[in-house]
Amino acid sequence: MAGAVGRVLADAGIPCAVEDGLCCGLTWVSTGQLATARRIMTRTVNHLDDGDDRPIVVAEPSCAAALRHDVPKLLDTDAARRVAARVRTLTGALTDLARPDWAPPPLPDSVALQTHCHEYATFQGSRPRDLLRRLGVGTVDEAEGCCGLAGNFGFEAQHYDTSMAVAALALKPRLDAVDEAAPTVVVADGFSCATQIDHLAKGRDIRAVHLAELLDPASRRSAHTRAPEHGRPKSDAF
Repeated sequence: MAGAVGRVLADAGIPCAVEDGLCCGLTWVSTGQLATARRIMTRTVNHLDDGDDRPIVVAEPSCAAALRHDVPKLLDTDAARRVAARVRTLTGALTDLARPDWAPPPLPDSVALQTHCHEYATFQGSRPRDLLRRLGVGTVDEAEGCCGLAGNFGFEAQHYDTSMAVAALALKPRLDAVDEAAPTVVVADGFSCATQIDHLAKGRDIRAVHLAELLDPASRRSAHTRAPEHGRPKSDAF
């Protein structure tokens, strides 16, 4: 996934360097292990607070939201706030920083979209739906609402029925309408959302793709040449 994100950003005129081995700490926050979360967040902030103002592009919306919202609240340091201010989702980076003449690979006429709840809540200025339409997707059938998995919540036996009931509000009807004979591309950037989609598919040939996979220029190298870079600021991506 990191490779696809890097290729998409570079193709859009946003050179980046991939950071490895960093963690937002959300897993520990969601399970109440705040002391451990703070230690992990501190290590990540110390690495990313490098005196630069490059955007930090985070492929997983829940991790991006943790870095933007939870990290400065739990650490309450200037360094944490500086890092938080630089964080963007892939959608946000492409919406705000992509070269004006950027042309992604040929896209499908329609997609089914599950937008991550944290992208709705924390990064309200840019939506995957709007970006996909701007890039030429004619119909974006968005499942507006939670997928129902919600991190570890849906994995817990006592919450399974609630998880399925939430999924039935928006996501499951979209998946039930997918015609496998003329497959619809299903886009979901969140790992939880993609996992729920895989569960709801119940053996059908339906798989969620990340936005980076959909826009990956590697899929059209034979037909197009890479556009030159135009001096956009470098970004960290992980």
